[in-house]
Amino acid sequence: MNILICPGSAEDQKFKRWPILNFIELIDKLKLKDYNVQVVLGPEENYLSKNFSKLKVINSASFNDLKIISSQKDLIICNDSFLMHFFCMLGRKVLALYGPTISSRTLPPNAHKIEDRGSIKKKTLLGHKKLW
Repeated sequence: MNILICPGSAEDQKFKRWPILNFIELIDKLKLKDYNVQVVLGPEENYLSKNFSKLKVINSASFNDLKIISSQKDLIICNDSFLMHFFCMLGRKVLALYGPTISSRTLPPNAHKIEDRGSIKKKTLLGHKKLW
C-alpha cells in the first residue's frame, strides 16, 4: 500500500495539526506492515522535515506535482488543511485528522475522518468563546 502523509497546515493554523510525534508513531507502524510511506511538506513547513529523516520527504511541491504524486497513492492522511480539501477535490482516498475543529462544518463528503479532541490543545478561534 502506498500512503502519503501530510502533517502540516498553514502556519497561522498550527493548532489544527495532529502532534508530530503521533505522525512519527503512525509512520513507524505503517512501515512495520511494509507500507510505502512518503511525507509532503509545504514551503512554511520545511522545518518539520528533520522529524522524518528516514523517509522520502517531498518539499514545496507544485499543485501539478501533488496531483501526480497523489494519483499514485492508495491513501492520503492529512490534518484539517488545504491539502485535505485539495486531495478530496481530486477524488483521492483521504483520511482527515480532526482535533480542535468541527468536522461536520468542513469535512468534504468524500473524505473519511478521525476526530480526537483530547490530544490537541484547545484554542479560542477568532476571539470567540471556547466551544468545548
